[in-house]
Amino acid sequence: MKQMRPFQQKYPAVTLAVCIFVLGIVAWVSTSPCAAQYDPLAQAAVGRHVSFGFYPQDINGKTKPISWRVLQKNADSVLLISTYGLDSMAYDPGSSPVTWAESRLRVWLNHKFAYKAFTAAEHQRLLSVHISNPNNPQFHTVGGGDTDDKVFLLSIEEARKYFRDDRDRMCTPTAYALRKGAYTANGNGNCWAWLRSPGKTPMYAACIHTYGQVELEGCEARLTSGCVRPVIKVKL
Repeated sequence: MKQMRPFQQKYPAVTLAVCIFVLGIVAWVSTSPCAAQYDPLAQAAVGRHVSFGFYPQDINGKTKPISWRVLQKNADSVLLISTYGLDSMAYDPGSSPVTWAESRLRVWLNHKFAYKAFTAAEHQRLLSVHISNPNNPQFHTVGGGDTDDKVFLLSIEEARKYFRDDRDRMCTPTAYALRKGAYTANGNGNCWAWLRSPGKTPMYAACIHTYGQVELEGCEARLTSGCVRPVIKVKL
């Protein structure tokens, strides 16, 4: 049988008290709010960049953390837009009139992208946002009905609201988006990106130009060279 050390023999009560104290400290640390997992989204300010989720980004399709820019922050949520053009695809591949509510891009964002880019725990943090879809302010093209989305694109109005100027709206595509066919300008290497608002006709969707202008005329919805900058609202 293992013998007690002299100190333990002489001061058994002290030894027991020390053990209880140490165990109490361990239990307090494990349950203390200070021991909670650090959440960078909760600490990020508007205009800063944070990581959330994973998506293919290099030319070989290797997944990497998605970089997001904070557009708006509330007490219980943050509104984020991807820093880069993450993919390249058509707003809608058909040749019929289309609105955001009916577009294939909306379906792709809320299903394939949302479940590919985020873990189950991350997906649970995505908030469903009730979205209005105003008509085009210049051409008066119908924007369609309201939608409820967990992943979406900015509207014309929001693209103007959340960015300081054209330069602030410019973005570059990932290598993966380039491989998928993203167009880039010769002058600066920037991509153009879809907005959810309608363009000059029901077959067009508004977009952000390679130099950051909000293009009300937009591009043909079936073009596959436009980049996608998803927008999400995440619960803190």
